[in-house]
Amino acid sequence: MRFLLIPVVLVLCAPTSHAQALNYPEAPRSSQVDVYHGVEVPDPYRWMESIGTPELTAWARAQDNLTTAYLASEDYIGALADRVDRMTRTSFRSVRARYGEWYFDYRRDVEGHFANLFAAR
Repeated sequence: MRFLLIPVVLVLCAPTSHAQALNYPEAPRSSQVDVYHGVEVPDPYRWMESIGTPELTAWARAQDNLTTAYLASEDYIGALADRVDRMTRTSFRSVRARYGEWYFDYRRDVEGHFANLFAAR
């Protein structure tokens, strides 16, 4: 969960003034139109559904290079990642559940990466 939070926080906290200076790779548009129940629905990015094509691979690589360069250039990334890591390192104990004569609960201490399952009678 911690690794999912970091990209979300980075995106939400990114300064918007840099967004206009970025040179995004052009995504080609096709003239694909589908007809569903008599309604024409344009699908200009259908080519992106063909995973593994050289065009999609090149476009995705260009997007990845842009993102990697942008994130590497920001000074606050390391500090923000450390802050998010500290905030998500909490201890917890789940609600105890009873199955038959056994009681189960999960516990994690502050330094633990995974919760441990405890059983008691």
